[in-house]
Amino acid sequence: MNRLDGAQALAYVRSRYYQELHDGKWVYVGNADLGRVERQRTFLSALMGKIGDTKNPFTLLAVGSAVADGGGFKFDDQLTYFKALGVAWQFRSFHPESETVPTTPATRGGAAVLDLAPNASGVLARYR
Repeated sequence: MNRLDGAQALAYVRSRYYQELHDGKWVYVGNADLGRVERQRTFLSALMGKIGDTKNPFTLLAVGSAVADGGGFKFDDQLTYFKALGVAWQFRSFHPESETVPTTPATRGGAAVLDLAPNASGVLARYR
């Protein structure tokens, strides 16, 4: 487990050319955009889990303040400080879970893509 500051977290979730340190040697992780999406999911899950475990109202107040002050999050144009505080308060009982959407690898126009598998509709229906 690593604790990241803001700049490190931003670099972690935005990097398309990501490297990891394995046995003292930097190794390129070659999954580009898909890896970036996975890192973003991992980061947001950890962040929301941390907020979800928080019972301290002052910590939640700080989260609400950071979101309302444009801390990189944009929900809508009407997000006020108190609305952001409400969002932070709702996350106090949030415990994210991972779910895999069934896909099939394909290539179109030279680009690698993931098509939804026939059995993906059941997973997606839970989020509609």
